[in-house]
Amino acid sequence: GQQHKRCHRRESLQDGAPSFLHGPYFTMTRGEKTGQIVTSCNNAGGSDFCRYTGWMKTLKAFLAIAIVFTVVDLAWISLYLGDVYDAQLSSIMRAKPLAAPAAMFYIGYITAIIFFSVRPALAGGKAAIALLNGAVLGAVAYGTYTLTNHAILSEWAWHLVISDILWGAALTAICGACGYLAARPRAREANA
Repeated sequence: GQQHKRCHRRESLQDGAPSFLHGPYFTMTRGEKTGQIVTSCNNAGGSDFCRYTGWMKTLKAFLAIAIVFTVVDLAWISLYLGDVYDAQLSSIMRAKPLAAPAAMFYIGYITAIIFFSVRPALAGGKAAIALLNGAVLGAVAYGTYTLTNHAILSEWAWHLVISDILWGAALTAICGACGYLAARPRAREANA
């Protein structure tokens, strides 16, 4: 990329030592234990570079999660949950869901996945962190929704509680891992 044209010294970031890419604004190194590529800023100009790459990682993660979340969640709703809700809750359901509250949820929840699942995974360099943190976030978030509904709605059955919590954990874990995979540094980017 453009930032690599200003490099003073460049050596391979592939396996082997030493491994680093150094420029006036940043340094990229491969961690000895994890093998992950780590970018650090060298000066005030570097903070702009790091802010840019940070926003790009966030944007990549957001888009990946938005696509996966939307496709998988809509499939779940249309193939399973829609019929279950119709059978259990038809008397209190709208004929057509409201788009604005749904969009607010999706945007807010994707942001939470990035903050609680993707960012820690990027810092640790492991997809397993995204999966675990995503599963916990999903179980808690969906659990809050479904347990509250079970507490106040007489028609909200236990099988809805269990399926919602399991679904939230699975969906959020998958989305967190996809966000991590989309945002993590690529070896080819470091070698460009």
